[in-house]
Amino acid sequence: MDAKARSLIMLCCLGLGFMLSRLGIPALRRIKTGKFDIYIGDRFKTDGSEPSGGGAVLFGTFVIGLCAAWLTVTPERNELLAGACCGVYCGALTALGLYEDIIREKKLGLGMKGGYTLLARLLLSGVTVWLLGLFGIRSDKLLLPFRWGYLDLGAAYLPIAAALMTGIIYAFEAHDTQKGVPETGVDGLCASSGALAGIALSAVLSAGAEVSGRRLAAVISLCIGASCAAFLIWGLPPAKIYIGRSGTGLIGGAFGCCMVCSGLWAAVLLMTAAPLTDAATAALQRAVFWRKKKLLLKGASLHEHFTNTRMSGYTAIAVFALMTAAGTALAGVYVWYESRIII
Repeated sequence: MDAKARSLIMLCCLGLGFMLSRLGIPALRRIKTGKFDIYIGDRFKTDGSEPSGGGAVLFGTFVIGLCAAWLTVTPERNELLAGACCGVYCGALTALGLYEDIIREKKLGLGMKGGYTLLARLLLSGVTVWLLGLFGIRSDKLLLPFRWGYLDLGAAYLPIAAALMTGIIYAFEAHDTQKGVPETGVDGLCASSGALAGIALSAVLSAGAEVSGRRLAAVISLCIGASCAAFLIWGLPPAKIYIGRSGTGLIGGAFGCCMVCSGLWAAVLLMTAAPLTDAATAALQRAVFWRKKKLLLKGASLHEHFTNTRMSGYTAIAVFALMTAAGTALAGVYVWYESRIII
């Protein structure tokens, strides 16, 4: 995929994503307030009516981007089927998250139990990995450092891949908020990390070797990155719409698909350094509190620690953007190394 095609796809996502968000905000706000008003208010002020469920808008933009990509880059049959499989997977994760967003907005409860949500995500991820294998996309050989060759995962490939895909989803969820509460998040943080990582990953994959599945991964990463960038028009502080669990499920699922399709597991994990770091600090905070009954950070996660130490939302976004940039540099080195290794 050349630079011209990437530019056209990005422009398509930005333009139509802006319009979808503009129309989606009043519709989603009606779920929260019970009132429909096409006027969304002052862009730079909040009034408490800002809705969650932004993942629904994000998914619409993502699908438009995929369609535009296939019109620009003619796919092979198996590549098209694999792309449709990834789209259905991302759509199912979005729907699962949107259900929880609506339950919380209407104050009907906390949504599905955590165990059921985990099981649903694992099953969806496992089925997707299995279907991608049927379409000829199977990345069961992992590149080892220092020219040690490849590690063949064999029968362990499917459960490991499904677990990692699910882990990426939870990482983006922790990167956004704690248990879906908007007050524990930074407006636009999750979308900005998704935008930077997606666009950068697409460029890295396009510059690497043309291997089966990598063009599909480059398309998916570009579409999710451009969709997140379009969402930021309304999602940056002060946000007029929150990405919600529907959005974190979609973004995490898209990057999970990129990991499996490209076969560059380490590169994708490096690209998602920002949400993975946030999730790791959240897990460490819980472990320390459970063991010593003390708080390691001034918040349940690293981004919440930043906000509780009076760091502005834009500064926090910049800090995590630097993490993504560092991960991008390391991922670029990994892809360069992988393309030149002689086994």
